[in-house]
Amino acid sequence: MEERDNKLMKPKHITFFIVIVFAILASIAYFMPEEGLRVAGKDFYFVSLEDVLKAGEDDKIDVEQLMQARKDSLESRLNELRNAHYQSIQDSIDAANELAKSDPTRLQYGNDERNGLDVFFASLQTLSTGNQSVRIIHYGDSQIEEDRITSYVRKRLQTKFGGAGVGMLAPLAITHSLTVSQYSSENWTRYTAFGAGGSTASDGRYGSTSVMCKYNNHIADSLDTVWVEKTFSSGFVTFSPRSGAHETVKNYNRLRIFLGHNTAKSIITLSYDGITASREIEPNSSLQILNFELEKHPSKLTITFAGPASPEVYGISLETPSGIHMDNVSMRGGSGTIFHKLNAELTKEMYAALSPKLIILQFGGNVMPYVDSKKKAENYGKEFLRNMKRIKQLCPNVSFLVIGPSDMSKNINGKMQTYPNLPDVRDALREAAFEIGGAYFDIYEVMGGKNSMPSWVESNPPLAAKDYIHFSPKGAQKVAEVFYESLMLDYEHFLKRQKGKKGN
Repeated sequence: MEERDNKLMKPKHITFFIVIVFAILASIAYFMPEEGLRVAGKDFYFVSLEDVLKAGEDDKIDVEQLMQARKDSLESRLNELRNAHYQSIQDSIDAANELAKSDPTRLQYGNDERNGLDVFFASLQTLSTGNQSVRIIHYGDSQIEEDRITSYVRKRLQTKFGGAGVGMLAPLAITHSLTVSQYSSENWTRYTAFGAGGSTASDGRYGSTSVMCKYNNHIADSLDTVWVEKTFSSGFVTFSPRSGAHETVKNYNRLRIFLGHNTAKSIITLSYDGITASREIEPNSSLQILNFELEKHPSKLTITFAGPASPEVYGISLETPSGIHMDNVSMRGGSGTIFHKLNAELTKEMYAALSPKLIILQFGGNVMPYVDSKKKAENYGKEFLRNMKRIKQLCPNVSFLVIGPSDMSKNINGKMQTYPNLPDVRDALREAAFEIGGAYFDIYEVMGGKNSMPSWVESNPPLAAKDYIHFSPKGAQKVAEVFYESLMLDYEHFLKRQKGKKGN
């Protein structure tokens, strides 16, 4: 018995063993890259020393409280700015920069003058002086699908500056909208530059929306397990405001249809609330824009395209002659790098006709699974900048505002955590925005920064989906509220600078 007891490990040996094990684990945690190691095509992660030391801590945030505090702060600063009196323009610039230094809700600029959106802000200023219109195009990935984020910002801008309607729509949508109910005939085909949910158009003829649609004269369909061929000579699409939609969605009174490359004569007919109007277009390879002034605000609008061959339809805009027009152009699976694919002549014509003053580019999320180093993030930023320069070439007189990726989580060591290189992608897109002379909105930091997405998912009600990527409609609105207030704060600063230049 005594001999067996002597062979048992003594307490001091056990303690020594545990210390050695923890020392080894801590060393691995210290030297292991945060982004992990990629071996044989697989990613390997090790819990970080910081995570070890913080084990058991509650890292959840109260999202409702955080976002309300963000809004309250912006509204307070807006009131302060309106009541402020500066001795010089430089004093107002210095004050704005001082406020923005540590505030994640503020728009960021590449220079101290904070003038990257002046083209857009100057156009807003004209809306109070005449029958003018200002167009904003909001390009983005699936984070803005269903008119999320865009719809709230559009509503607030139209309420403040005038205008109605939801802007540009495609004859065939791939998802429902929060604002407009859409029903299309079954014989439409959708062509997209970004690949998801569409075919490929020849010669890059998508127009500025990156989506083109055509109706088919023949389609094959299954009827009681038997394939039959259906014949058509037209295609239609119907729009109506969703139940509970804001008045700005309903009160449009002008329709513009952007089409072209029609090889045969076509007749386009509108039908709404007992009113009918038609236009005939001859074969033409160039862009054509049909304007319809509506006699009343349609409760339900049907547009029929008829003829032996479909024209290419690049977009249908529900709008007003004056005020704010804001398009939601969602590119599922896109990363903002397809603009060089667009036919230059057609896209330039469309931009000229639309005359946007602000282009918002909200991307970055779709590259996250493939960016595993800072270098790859920087390369993405360079490609993104190349595409912005392409837009600038086709649409010179426009301001750019970039919104990078929101927080996104993946399972690392059994816990949903921020993609390791997401801040690198954010930084690369911000640098691209600065280089083009635009502004940047840091949606990642506004949400709460690193590892904030789980708190959004677990909020009650949920503010993000369980994919730990996409906002819920309620979550999208919270982000949109802060974005809108940030935009208007900088607009007020622009007005102060303009007033200073006039010596008032």
